[in-house]
Amino acid sequence: MNAAIQSICYNISQHPEVSNTTLKRSHLHEVIAALLGYASHAALIQEGKDASQEYEFSDAEFVVLNLPMGTERASKFLLTNEIFRICVLELKSGMPVPVFESVEDFYDDKVRELLEEAIYQEAGESGAMDESNAYFDYLPDMDYKLETSGNLWTSVDEWSIADTGTLSGEYDPEGDRMYNGHTLNVKGKFIFAKAGRAGLVLLDDSTECFIWPDESWRDYEPLEAEG
Repeated sequence: MNAAIQSICYNISQHPEVSNTTLKRSHLHEVIAALLGYASHAALIQEGKDASQEYEFSDAEFVVLNLPMGTERASKFLLTNEIFRICVLELKSGMPVPVFESVEDFYDDKVRELLEEAIYQEAGESGAMDESNAYFDYLPDMDYKLETSGNLWTSVDEWSIADTGTLSGEYDPEGDRMYNGHTLNVKGKFIFAKAGRAGLVLLDDSTECFIWPDESWRDYEPLEAEG
């Protein structure tokens, strides 16, 4: 990844908005390091030499930028908003893996679809769909009520993200199936290994899916007191 970062900083420096200023390449390295969640470029380099972690930044499958940290570092070197945006865009296009600007973007652009597919598969394999007597032709609708295990960039070994939702089916009233509800409540969680401060590796065997029937359709009547 260090070679990619060197190339990214060079590309940034070639923009007229940057080349016509007194900004140094070292300043750009510091801003990029901050966007990747590091206190300094030296810290980024040093972490790559640490053999105690199972994964290093170069192993990342996904990268989620720390925009607030990058913005703060950019202000220290008096980068304009335009130049800072150039840094973000060059970082996104220059990395060999998908890069997202926030946890929310990561969820919306990548995780949500993977989570929906994992939940749908589990609902089918577990028999939850069959028990409802409905036909489920579509993936679940997620609530966008994200639950994370903590700050992504300060988590050391693992980081997780979860969401709830509903899986809605269709029931044929003319068919021979007894109505037993057509909606399932669902929850899914992905657990990632950390690869550097901003890098993630999806642990497929740690995916968790929960499915339970929505029984709000039942008309429960209160029991009458005897006597």
